[in-house]
Amino acid sequence: MDDLIGLTINNYQIEEKLGQGGMGIVYRARHPILEIDVALKVMRPDLADQEGFYGRFEREAQTIARLQHPGIVGVTNFGQHDGVTYLMMDYVEGPSLRALLQDSPFGLPLEAALRLTIEMAQALNYAHGKVVLHLDLKPDNILLDASEVRRGEAHDDCPYRPVITDFGLAKLLVAPGVAIEATMLVGTPHYMSPEQCTGEALDERSDIYSLGVMLYEILTGQRPFPVTSIVDAVRYHTTQIPDPPSAHMSTLPAALEDLVLRMLAKPPDQRPSSGEEVADTLAGLLGSPTPVLEERVPAVAPAADAAVVTPTGQVAWSADRAPVYIQVVYEGRQLDRFPMNAESIIAGRLPTCDLRLEAGDRLVSKRHCEICRRNGEMMVRDLHSTNKTYLNDAELTPDVLTPWPARAAVRVGLFTLTWALSQTGELGRAPEPPQAEPGPRGDSPTIKCENGRPRTLRLSQEPVIVGRLPACDMVVANAAVSKQHCQLRWDGRQVEVSDLGSTNGTFLGEERLESGRWCPWQPDTPLRIGPYAIQLD
Repeated sequence: MDDLIGLTINNYQIEEKLGQGGMGIVYRARHPILEIDVALKVMRPDLADQEGFYGRFEREAQTIARLQHPGIVGVTNFGQHDGVTYLMMDYVEGPSLRALLQDSPFGLPLEAALRLTIEMAQALNYAHGKVVLHLDLKPDNILLDASEVRRGEAHDDCPYRPVITDFGLAKLLVAPGVAIEATMLVGTPHYMSPEQCTGEALDERSDIYSLGVMLYEILTGQRPFPVTSIVDAVRYHTTQIPDPPSAHMSTLPAALEDLVLRMLAKPPDQRPSSGEEVADTLAGLLGSPTPVLEERVPAVAPAADAAVVTPTGQVAWSADRAPVYIQVVYEGRQLDRFPMNAESIIAGRLPTCDLRLEAGDRLVSKRHCEICRRNGEMMVRDLHSTNKTYLNDAELTPDVLTPWPARAAVRVGLFTLTWALSQTGELGRAPEPPQAEPGPRGDSPTIKCENGRPRTLRLSQEPVIVGRLPACDMVVANAAVSKQHCQLRWDGRQVEVSDLGSTNGTFLGEERLESGRWCPWQPDTPLRIGPYAIQLD
């Protein structure tokens, strides 16, 4: 169906493929005169002739058409063109929530997590009021509208407006609060409610459960259950109690954790009764005068090495006191012994990775896997790498922390990693690093960003990277900040800054910097990335 690119349907020319779902392929199409983009969902040809699928596609169009809410994608047309059945919808310019979470392995900043979930709960409450259940809520089906960023109307900590899409599994209730019978398993295993797993009656609280799974993941970077199949889904969702979110994020407010666990209750009558109740509870936390929105340090801290300033609050070992060394072997040849001097490190191909695995091939992904110490145990997890991460010969499930026993081998492309204890002899918590003495006058300058982690960072001739990825030297965890947004350096006389092809631009005063070009930065000129200012001290 890629052959549809260039085809004109209802005056809109198909320009690119955006993604693929269970029933159709989604394209971006553009009106050449009005210069308006739409999302065009086309029924897959292998399904078009199967009995019942056209009716299901038609019902999706009818369902979305009855929902008029800024948090729900709007439908503008439906029909057939030369045998192609299509659904035309509003085009949402921005990433999916899934893409945002993949770049935020420790979860989103707390205020952003609350604001996003409030808006999703409000949109869900509206749909339920129109007697529509979604039944397939997941981060892949949440698009993040970036138009408010361009208009300057977005909140600093939440620059995107979530928009719920893909109502392909939606069902119509008889009336709000009246359950419907489920005749088959529907949904995505990671996010299915217990009653979806067992084929029991469904109501609004089934969507509330799925929203609870998403909120757990948004807050912690991890799903509550390591589901890999429908069999796992039935077992975990119907019988297993999840670890409390605070097990992954120690500073989570107690009231928020209580709400998440209520949303994930097995019996529907123990969950919040509506999206409105969820939104109101979260709004109360957001407006609370108590310090629930202070910057948090993840339970597994971002990585740091000798060239990176350790974030405030993160405890790290110096290289000569690291309790663990990672031994790196390439095609049978011992390359290096890497001191693991932080509680978590990222291994991959990028120069900003803590453990860089570069051998001229592309078998190693840019950010391939995470290695961490947790409760005295070595752990490893794949970060959605292209060629997978293997523990001995077992393929690791992406995003799932797996124990890494001593003498076991982790395989990353053609690299083999093993770990061994150094002279410290234990995997316990690191000692507090010594406090650095203030440098003499004339030392290299520092940059400061109130929302950065760390807040201050000393510059050198080696460029430092500012961006959203945990492996950046200064992490600014906001969706308006690109993965690697800009870089800065000090040549002994002048501070220079260079944009790294960021989406929203790097600005010196009112001037947007040209990507890839170093520009001098004077202290009296403000530097801005996304909604944040970086100061030069």
